[in-house]
Amino acid sequence: MHEIAASSIAAFSTESKSRRSYPYSIDTTCPRCGRAKVTLLTHDPAYDSDRTTMMATAKCPACRQESHIWYVDDTYLFIRPSPPIISRAPIEGYELLPERIRKAYRAALDVHNAKVWTASAVACRRTLEGIVNELHAEGEGTLAKQLRELPNKVDLAAPLITLSQALKEGGNLGAHFDQEKEPDRETAEAMLNLIEYFLEYVYTLPRMIDDLNQKLEALGQEEEDANQES
Repeated sequence: MHEIAASSIAAFSTESKSRRSYPYSIDTTCPRCGRAKVTLLTHDPAYDSDRTTMMATAKCPACRQESHIWYVDDTYLFIRPSPPIISRAPIEGYELLPERIRKAYRAALDVHNAKVWTASAVACRRTLEGIVNELHAEGEGTLAKQLRELPNKVDLAAPLITLSQALKEGGNLGAHFDQEKEPDRETAEAMLNLIEYFLEYVYTLPRMIDDLNQKLEALGQEEEDANQES
């Protein structure tokens, strides 16, 4: 059984006997075929009053297979079986990362693929620390302080500043082993996504753009030389 965020519920309907509302459509990953961002439609709801739980069957429109959901206390949403986890490969341009950053990111990927969510969150935070230290080598103090000072040293757009702060806060959850807020699969997945956006924005995308510009300039020079010869 796997918990999914209640915010994944796209629409509710009402069970005829109990008149209780239940999730009618859910935006999530299909636990049968693994298709991401699919809307599961539920049917045959039943209410367990002793456990204040609404149960239903959900069908994937892609594979047509069924899963089971539980909506507990009008708050918590669970699905069975758990969605499959596909091992993540490194981002494009991985080889362009500085060695220290590459190792930290690789470690985050490895623990994520091993399904160790708390370790994944901590590894993401360490990767962020490595990025900040590499961009702002003379920085001192806590990670939060260095993140605040980073825009004064490096040209960062506002969305990237928000992204880095979100990573810092998420990583702290894993590092502190808060029993109520310990990172789960979805949190770890989101943090790794953010790390990869950060790496692409700061490292791989600029290098790939530079490489493309050099190729375009070389082609332009070849055309110019060819025109002069003719």
